Amino acid sequence: MSKKNETLCSSPCVEERRTLLKAALGIGVGLLGWKTSRTLAWSGEPLPRRGDLLVHAVGDRYGTVVSVEDLPPGGPPILAYPMDPRSKTIKAERMDSLILVLRFSSNELADEVRRHSADGVIAYSAICTHAGCPVNGWVADKRLLRCPCHRGLFDPRRGGMVVSGPPPRRLALLPLRLERQNLIVAGRFIGTIGPLSRSV
Repeated sequence: MSKKNETLCSSPCVEERRTLLKAALGIGVGLLGWKTSRTLAWSGEPLPRRGDLLVHAVGDRYGTVVSVEDLPPGGPPILAYPMDPRSKTIKAERMDSLILVLRFSSNELADEVRRHSADGVIAYSAICTHAGCPVNGWVADKRLLRCPCHRGLFDPRRGGMVVSGPPPRRLALLPLRLERQNLIVAGRFIGTIGPLSRSV
């Protein structure tokens, strides 16, 4: 570039560089905040706890108790939170409290899954084991759970095992039991919730 062109470009170029630097700084600060909030969100004992009810996590029915009739046979899943049945506190403040709930015919489920199901209703952590994104996608024709971030696929009928994509492990399985058609947490998650490095 000639000195003449350099001179003509100097003012707009400097302004453009300033804009780019500001944007980069903003993105960096934003990512730092995202990382910090994710790290803090994992602190404390795992949720939910034995005896918690499952309640709807999204939509008009937020906070209402999930019953078997709410779940269409064969999917799609619904998103739920655990709720303390005594205090009626919905445990929605932490990432590891988001749960996927699905209903299948019991004979479609692998033995290990059937043992922890409630009349064909199964539940998993909704946190992907790859990067910690919420697994909120559904592939209807294959009846697979899909993570939208990196397209990981999980089979809920076979213990949340990874079918394709980058996730390194299956989704954590949550044991359930039925009480007057309400879904009750029967124990702790089986498996590790989300990525092994939870501060990522």
